[in-house]
Amino acid sequence: LVSRSLRAEVLDRAVEEARFSVGVLAEERLGETVAPGDIGASGLADDLERRDIDVYVDLDEGEDYVSSLSVATAPEIVSSEVLKVLEAGNVAAEWLEIEDVPYLVVAARMPPSGPDFYFFTDSSDVDSALGQLRVVLLGASVVLVLAAGLAGWRMARLAGSLADTVDEL
Repeated sequence: LVSRSLRAEVLDRAVEEARFSVGVLAEERLGETVAPGDIGASGLADDLERRDIDVYVDLDEGEDYVSSLSVATAPEIVSSEVLKVLEAGNVAAEWLEIEDVPYLVVAARMPPSGPDFYFFTDSSDVDSALGQLRVVLLGASVVLVLAAGLAGWRMARLAGSLADTVDEL
């Protein structure tokens, strides 16, 4: 439940950021056709960097825009389902592992026909927190089992003592 809740929270936030970045920032600052230099010149790259967002922009012209994340080509690492949802003009998301780092990838298309933006959110903090929670829950479970065993042993001794007392009476 905690895992689902944390992942849902990260997903909701990432999707909302993607919608804002594409639907508001990109539409305000970019024209109908976008070249790699336009993203930096418009200030969009700086805004995304300030918000600590790694982005890959598929410009369909050979030279794509990539922020600090080293991704060869985002459309090749996401699933075909994500590409289908993106092709339909909707926002799509997928959990991936890139170079042993877990990421949430959110893809959105700038209306009406592109370019496609792929936003990468490092989810290692969520995985780390869930790992720590697992360790704590495992430790608590061991303590509860030991406490229950000790309580059962103590109750058995008391029952035995009570049985001896009843026999004497």
